[in-house]
Amino acid sequence: MLSLMTNPTKVYPLSSVTRSLLWTAGLAVGIAWISLAGPDRRLGLYVVHEEMKAGLRLFDTVRFSKIGYIADQPEITITKLISVRDETVEERSTMVRKDGSRDEITDVKTSLVIQLGPEDAVRLQTLTAENAGRRLLLMLGDEPLFAPKIHGEVEAASLRITLPEGVSAESIKRELEKLIYPK
Repeated sequence: MLSLMTNPTKVYPLSSVTRSLLWTAGLAVGIAWISLAGPDRRLGLYVVHEEMKAGLRLFDTVRFSKIGYIADQPEITITKLISVRDETVEERSTMVRKDGSRDEITDVKTSLVIQLGPEDAVRLQTLTAENAGRRLLLMLGDEPLFAPKIHGEVEAASLRITLPEGVSAESIKRELEKLIYPK
């Protein structure tokens, strides 16, 4: 499974650090809340480069401050999904205090499982195989969703996104459902 983790910029309790987005194969990631609006309903996947090269631009937003350089157009554009469903995910973690005491914490969150079509799954597999070690920025229209670090080839056709507190899984799900193939 791909595990996408929040990337803290400060010291956070272990429970916050262990919240994860899961992709089936092994990416560690940071996530962000998005505002889902606008006519451009597509998922765009961009490879994030650490150095400026011809044809790349700096990607810099409040939630993704200067994460690297991306192309003007996504490497993969997904305009059709097979399905989107929600699941309840229970996350357990341990917070270790300075004095050595420990607190066991259980968080229950809503996850969204997004099923890609077979062609998009193959394109994702190829893209991740060719870009191990880089980040992969996923955007819904013009809004960034997350930017996991690619640890290896992703061989799955689905991704699971566990959303942070305060994020409406239902709102994101409604927007993603607009990309489902006609039945």
